[in-house]
Amino acid sequence: MWLIFAILAPFLYAIVHILDNYCVKDIFNKPWLGMFTSSISTLVILLLLCPILIPLTDFWYWGSLNIIFIACASGLLAQLGYGLYFTALSKSETGIIAAYSNIIPALVALWGFVFFGQLLKPFHYIGILILIICSASFYRIDSKENAKLQALILIIAASILQSWEYIIDDHIFSVLPFSQGIFFIAIGMVIGGLSPLIFSKTRNIILEELPLLVHRRKTFVGIEIIDIFALLSAEKAIELGNPALVSSLESALPAFVFLISLFLFYIGHTPVKKVIKQNFIIKIMLVVFMVIGVRLISF
Repeated sequence: MWLIFAILAPFLYAIVHILDNYCVKDIFNKPWLGMFTSSISTLVILLLLCPILIPLTDFWYWGSLNIIFIACASGLLAQLGYGLYFTALSKSETGIIAAYSNIIPALVALWGFVFFGQLLKPFHYIGILILIICSASFYRIDSKENAKLQALILIIAASILQSWEYIIDDHIFSVLPFSQGIFFIAIGMVIGGLSPLIFSKTRNIILEELPLLVHRRKTFVGIEIIDIFALLSAEKAIELGNPALVSSLESALPAFVFLISLFLFYIGHTPVKKVIKQNFIIKIMLVVFMVIGVRLISF
């Protein structure tokens, strides 16, 4: 059963990536608007879930103010990473951006070694090397010559933030119940997404775009709902199966992005560009090697 959830999670995340790409390139005039719509959608979903969360016994175990602050900070960190991710999507192909994100397990392992003294074994180094080589290969085949370096830098910065978020979240869930931890992390994400409103220039841009954003509100909420189901699938897979194997399967996310995009391109119901067909076999092979790299790091 865990295998079904482990495969469902990257499949759903792939759909989110494709829809995010559609929003960035066909709806938003500014990529960072994705932070704003994401935070509003998260807030709406939180309000809808309150009748379910409030009756839970562990929901009222709030822990110390310190851990609440850390959880909110983690959400803020995640939202900043999303801002970089949305900007990177405007610079390159969706699947390649998703592939770059596979360096996160390598970064988590690296931080564990540098800051926490966690020893790395030879196959960990091999896994990290594989991920670096595959990322460099994706960079070489990226057809967006004028913007691919910007995309790589942006997604590396986003991955660094997300890797730190993972480390912080591990501490949060060791102290708080899952529902409570997710709740405060989500609050941090809402705060992070709304924080650009403190700037008058940003407020003016959002006010100009507001009619279009309101018109597309169902799209944004739908994306967040799919994202939540992906998260729940991933957590369920970890609960039922081996976390290392689950993380390896999740690293196949770029392959799902490429395959779904190619399918949508051929049936003609998507803004996916023709570039998706370029070097398709090479892209899938690189993803396979990345899965192997993540699996080595996960041991």
